[in-house]
Amino acid sequence: MENICNKSDFIITVSLVDKDGIVIPYSEIDWEIWYYTNINFPYKVTHKNGVLSSNAEIVDNNVVIYVNGHDWGVKGSVYRRAFCSFPDAHFIDGKADICSEPQAVTTFKII
Repeated sequence: MENICNKSDFIITVSLVDKDGIVIPYSEIDWEIWYYTNINFPYKVTHKNGVLSSNAEIVDNNVVIYVNGHDWGVKGSVYRRAFCSFPDAHFIDGKADICSEPQAVTTFKII
């Protein structure tokens, strides 16, 4: 477990995969990832309408996230939540919206 001081800069690398372990095509769908110790202070990374947020880049099928001095609001374990939208004509808005359950990120915590 790595301890990171609140408001410090650091890098997170994440791979979005579906329930079968297949990599989600980052550049073809809309998605958003939240990291937080307190849901009121999330650190967000997004890909909306073909535009990747400026605090991230895609490297070798991974999303590399640059956390720049974020105030986490509360110290402790960091949680992750992901949201994705896939084209699906069965739904009235033309897309299926899926979100993950909150998951504890066990590789680091905010101190």
